[in-house]
Amino acid sequence: MPKRASALADAFLEDHRHLTRGLTRLLEALREDDFEGAARIAQELDRVVGPHMQFEEEVFYPMLAERLGRGFAGRLYGEHALGQQAVRKIKALRPEQIDSALRQELIAALSKT
Repeated sequence: MPKRASALADAFLEDHRHLTRGLTRLLEALREDDFEGAARIAQELDRVVGPHMQFEEEVFYPMLAERLGRGFAGRLYGEHALGQQAVRKIKALRPEQIDSALRQELIAALSKT
């Protein structure tokens, strides 16, 4: 792999690890009923996730669809959608709006990403 491509791949993988850690922290905050912490983490994720997801959806996933099939790529697009919806929902809610059922719904959605 050329040096520039290797550097881009390394940056992409580090970005992915950062997002994965953020989602893990978000799930932990929700499980601990720390909605204020979850809201802060959701704000951060929403700010940094855009370029990463755009690359995956516009460049990476179409390549995967060609090699591994549309069904596999479709599942990845679906995971992105679930994660984005949950993060945006968390950002839009106030702590008093979160009940146990909604918290479990958000945890389930984020656990599928």
